[in-house]
Amino acid sequence: MDVSGHINTKDPDETNRAVRKICESLFDSRLFDKVEYTLGDVIRLFDGEYPGYQRCDTPYHDLEHTLQAYLATARMFDGLMHEDPASMQEECLVLGLISALWHDTGFIKETYDTEGSGAKYTLIHVDRSKIFVVKYLPKLGFSPYEIRFVKNAISCTGLWLTLSRIPFNSEMERRVGYIVGTADYLGQMSDPNYLQKLPLLYDEFIEGGISEYSCPRELMVQTPAFFQDFVMKRLTTDFQSVYRFGGNHFKGKNLYIEGINKNINQLQAI
Repeated sequence: MDVSGHINTKDPDETNRAVRKICESLFDSRLFDKVEYTLGDVIRLFDGEYPGYQRCDTPYHDLEHTLQAYLATARMFDGLMHEDPASMQEECLVLGLISALWHDTGFIKETYDTEGSGAKYTLIHVDRSKIFVVKYLPKLGFSPYEIRFVKNAISCTGLWLTLSRIPFNSEMERRVGYIVGTADYLGQMSDPNYLQKLPLLYDEFIEGGISEYSCPRELMVQTPAFFQDFVMKRLTTDFQSVYRFGGNHFKGKNLYIEGINKNINQLQAI
């Protein structure tokens, strides 16, 4: 269940119905067909039904994680359009949603890859995701400009990103990237099951070469400081506080921030 308590983000159909309902008020529903087609391929990829790739085997960065980012991206766009309807072109909204869907595909292993799990790609999964879209999007007729747009938005989901190195082509493209990057944090950290999932993230970190935590409990104990010192700086300074659009979507309360604060309070009690 997502932070609103109304949508089962383990269910792709239910999550997509919520996203479609939001998007029908934002842009021509025919444009959303591209998003839904992409979603279908993403589901096939995570389920091991996409040619050349294995089933997702990263328990934290699974399909639900992607669906949470997808839903959060749609909600951020909705909040933005309520505040400034002229600030975003329809095509950019579509590209942002597609970016959210593909942002963690770099964890998926090719068929020939028989060692370990996709978590071994933790440090390079963003680059692998961008390689995937370069191969995938031309098949759907996306232009080189649109592909660069998606790559730049996916770059914003990287933990170790340097924003000055992302070659945004416009301020509109930059804002889409900030929204996708923000949605990635909001979706996962507000998850009502976030605390239960952190040990799974720890296991992925260990296989991926991140050894700064000695055990799952240490990761959990240090997460509140990580949120205050790193994530909030990323959201407010780097991503220009686009998370505030969540409040517009929820008509006053930003359920994402409330959900995160609830999880942080529980972690501080450990």
